[in-house]
Amino acid sequence: LHALEATGTELVTVARGDVLPLPSGSATVLWPEAGRVRPGQNANPYSMALRIRLHGTTLLSMGDTSGTYAAYAWEAADVIKLAHHGAEDDNPAERLAAASPQMLILTTGNDRRSESAAERFAAYPLYDTNRQGAITLHIDDIGFSVTTMR
Repeated sequence: LHALEATGTELVTVARGDVLPLPSGSATVLWPEAGRVRPGQNANPYSMALRIRLHGTTLLSMGDTSGTYAAYAWEAADVIKLAHHGAEDDNPAERLAAASPQMLILTTGNDRRSESAAERFAAYPLYDTNRQGAITLHIDDIGFSVTTMR
């Protein structure tokens, strides 16, 4: 952060409820709440969760949010980037069903997590960085599409 400040980069702290305007939509911070993350504290459970709306498509990015706190961020979305590398406790089947996604994205480098996610989320199209490499989500006025490295 100090290096960014030294370059004159503006740093802004955001928290739950903040809306960031984007050229073709918005990003809303779903987690963490203001004041939750403190210096010296493990920040992993307080990873940022975002609802990103672009051209009528909604992406729910759960970050590395753990199950305890992920509950504050789960909501309906067209595409969901799974919480905490697809960990079962952090991506409960009932929340996923209620969110009604058309597609899931899993970011992991772990074969066991990939296999587990493929089994648990078999009802959804699943894109997995461990198996498919980099994943690019293209969103435009007519919907979304995905390209992968592999």
